[in-house]
Amino acid sequence: MFIAVDGVDGAGKTTLVRQLAEMFGPLDPVVTKEPTDISDWGRQLRTAAVQGRLPPDVELDYFRRDRIHHLEHLIKPSLKSGKIVITDRYVDSTLAFQAHTPTEADKLYEEMLPKILVPDVTFILKCSVDIGLDRIRRRNGGSAYSKFEDRNVLEKARAVYESRTDDHYELINAEGNEAETLRQALEAFERRFSNRTELLSLIRRPNSHNNRTRHVARAD
Repeated sequence: MFIAVDGVDGAGKTTLVRQLAEMFGPLDPVVTKEPTDISDWGRQLRTAAVQGRLPPDVELDYFRRDRIHHLEHLIKPSLKSGKIVITDRYVDSTLAFQAHTPTEADKLYEEMLPKILVPDVTFILKCSVDIGLDRIRRRNGGSAYSKFEDRNVLEKARAVYESRTDDHYELINAEGNEAETLRQALEAFERRFSNRTELLSLIRRPNSHNNRTRHVARAD
């Protein structure tokens, strides 16, 4: 099973990824993140997020190259071996931060589709920019951390995220607390994967977490 978690900065993506990884711990899930730290393109994108964004065409090219590397060297091999893969950000982050409108995002997605793997489920965490920025500032001691954490950039990204409508998307209200976000995600799992008894048994025993999760990429 391939699970992606996406949404504006401060929506709680990394927290939900951690919660899901703990929930599915007995199945030894693989947790990863984009941009990755396992390719030169991903590492350059991570650096640029702090030091200054790259030219748009370069940034988009690096995101595409990093994702292909991610798929071929980690995601597909892990899925082939029977693992659950949970990624903190995936293709929708590229759409949200590289496209200027939902229509442009749809066109970009169609271009990317032949070279990506569509997740079994993508959770889009819906959160106002004000709430997201407030969480980021509280987390970072009063300041933003990433060059992507700009109000205008995030408002545009939010519009793209909340326009996603394909069948694999689950839009979740993430403006409440962590437990509420998790509850909505688990309800979606029960609704979508009613035949996956090994998953449902873990979902219905939320206190049976363990620490067997294999974190492959840093979740920051």
